[in-house]
Amino acid sequence: MRPMRAVAVIPARMGSKRFPGKVLSLVDGDPLVVHVWRQVCSVNGLDEVYVATADEAVADVVTEAGGKVLITTDLHRCGTDRVAEAVTSVAADIVVNVQADCGVIRPGLIERLVSALKASDAAAITPVAPVNDVDRVSSTDCVKVVVDATGKAVYFSRAPVPHKGPWLSHIGIYGFRRHTLEAFATLAPSPLEVSEDLEQLRLIENGFTIQTILTDASSISVDSPRDLRRLQAHHSSQIRGTHA
Repeated sequence: MRPMRAVAVIPARMGSKRFPGKVLSLVDGDPLVVHVWRQVCSVNGLDEVYVATADEAVADVVTEAGGKVLITTDLHRCGTDRVAEAVTSVAADIVVNVQADCGVIRPGLIERLVSALKASDAAAITPVAPVNDVDRVSSTDCVKVVVDATGKAVYFSRAPVPHKGPWLSHIGIYGFRRHTLEAFATLAPSPLEVSEDLEQLRLIENGFTIQTILTDASSISVDSPRDLRRLQAHHSSQIRGTHA
């Protein structure tokens, strides 16, 4: 039996509702989308890494950096819909969806995710991390996750759930089996997905299992200019550390 083929796809668009054009914002001289792409390219166990976009400006900077681009339509409600369209012409058993605003990525986390998906029967797998900072917990930009005793995701919300904690934050990386991604693309946006503006709820509302893996990996999701400044400061401190 042939080994399972795993690829990563980074969906990127210019029209972010909260921070338009953020994927081309510069992080130490590189557009954010290129910064994310370079991190994903360092992951072991991926057969290919692509950026999926409908925007020529995004395609140009990725191509110039040496990346592979999959052109999609501009009609998608969410990144997972874009990824599903993008991989129709790609040979893959496992598809890792890495959000283009996921500014800090530990390659080992994606490697764990791919290995866990290969070893399980879950429809999808995503990482979560403990969060205790009250400001982050109360922020709608920080997505909270409720899991059961086996680590299966019960619910995702922008609200602080459960009410008294402990809280888990979602890290914007998903591992999908190909058939899960294909099924997702055939489903209409679900009521809870629309209410929370969280695409993963479409799977839960339609009976799919999303398994979580617990990590202490730091994550900076760029949802505002303030987040971009945090990412730039983090990246600068990492560079200083390597030269110390």
